[in-house]
Amino acid sequence: MKQEQKHLEKLIKDLDMLRTRFTLLKQSEQKYRTMIEKQPEPICKWLPDTTITYVNNAYSKFLGKKKQELIGKKWKLFLSANSSSKKTIDLYKRLSLHPVTTTHENKVKRKDGSTRWLQWCNVPIKDSKGNIVEFLSVARDITNQKMVEEILRFSEEKFSKIFHIMPTPIAITNFENGIFIDVNKAFLKLFEYSRKELIGQSAKDIIWKSCKRRKYFIDKLKKKKRIHNMELSAQTKSGKPLKHLISSDKITIGGEKYIITAAIDITESKKREEEILRYQSQLKALTSSIAFAEEKERKRIAGEIHDNISHTLAVIKMKLGEIQASEYQCTHKKELSLLTKLIDEAISCSRTLTFELGPPILYELGFDAAVRWLTEKFRTKYGLKLEINSNIKSVPLNEDIKIVLFQSLRELLRNVVKHAHVKKVSVKIHISRKRILVRVKDRGKGFDISELSDKITKSAGFGLFNVRERIEYLGGSLKIQSVKDRGTCVTIIVPLH
Repeated sequence: MKQEQKHLEKLIKDLDMLRTRFTLLKQSEQKYRTMIEKQPEPICKWLPDTTITYVNNAYSKFLGKKKQELIGKKWKLFLSANSSSKKTIDLYKRLSLHPVTTTHENKVKRKDGSTRWLQWCNVPIKDSKGNIVEFLSVARDITNQKMVEEILRFSEEKFSKIFHIMPTPIAITNFENGIFIDVNKAFLKLFEYSRKELIGQSAKDIIWKSCKRRKYFIDKLKKKKRIHNMELSAQTKSGKPLKHLISSDKITIGGEKYIITAAIDITESKKREEEILRYQSQLKALTSSIAFAEEKERKRIAGEIHDNISHTLAVIKMKLGEIQASEYQCTHKKELSLLTKLIDEAISCSRTLTFELGPPILYELGFDAAVRWLTEKFRTKYGLKLEINSNIKSVPLNEDIKIVLFQSLRELLRNVVKHAHVKKVSVKIHISRKRILVRVKDRGKGFDISELSDKITKSAGFGLFNVRERIEYLGGSLKIQSVKDRGTCVTIIVPLH
């Protein structure tokens, strides 16, 4: 009897323990279910034949269907008809054979007709014997991510097409080491390389012939972020020299920094430019040679006039004076007076012509004396007062320099008379060990500096164009500053070599 009572007490105790465990299990299951129901992600459970056994609220809401419309149905019915559905079915078949935790993506058709992309995590649930009982699947809506990926894919595809059909040579290189990542056909054609020969190689060996030059380029790119039309020298695979303008910018791909560079081949245009500069240099030299030859001829003619014609006229005047003092004076007094007057005019004209052609004072007494004579001439002829500030005095000058400077000064003073409409002008002449400066400044009408090119082009004779050409031929410069109604300042600087 006692033994039966003990057995009964043990049974009651076991039952209480089982009831407690069952209660705890129910509570745990309730907590689990509550947690699952509150999850924002769609969650479902399904049998190996794809029949849905459970869905949470998020799953029901996502598809726009009630739970009873989903439970008992096969999830294959809710797949969108596309390639992702086929992949999902293939994945299900593999899961049935090899049950492991997997992830996959597929499009799901909703009740309103719209489709969304979901990423699933599938966990197989097994019984105590290891047999698959069902699967637990948790989904995450990745529609927006897929849209961004599609946009990026389309953008990359579009960029790639544009990149490769562009007639401009373009390359993408690694920012740090210069390794070629991609190049287009135009780039390969310009440098005479194949794609296989360039990709993976460093641009330092193709474009940059020195590390310092690339460092300068990188430093400039870091400071300015982009580079526009930087001129570089390079060579093709065959060794042919190239000159090109490059424009570069930094881009980021997959978190890595790269440089995209577009190149414009200017080799031929540079050659033409050098030819033009050479022709211009030759033309300047020819123009100056002609000008100096002309000046020598002027000097020779002036000497002929001075030594022969002027001398002859002086002798004629002297003889006429002797006749006027003789007995013939009475009978031809009027005629002799007229002849004397004409002779005086001829002598005056010959002297003026002599100084216009090549003032002897410039060659005999020097540049400073010639400037003083020119000052007096403009004062008497035009009423122009010149304020001279000069330290040149007796400093000897090269003949070519003093001729060019004298003629330039005379031309500038003529322009003041013609255009400035003033009666006062300042002239500064300053000489140092290395150069001589001549500056002519007035407070006259002035002009728009943007019209200068047109003014120079239309100048006649030894105008501003000729002044500039001859000054530049001597290695000097001519600078013009002018403001309307405030005056003009012209500065000439010539090196003393």
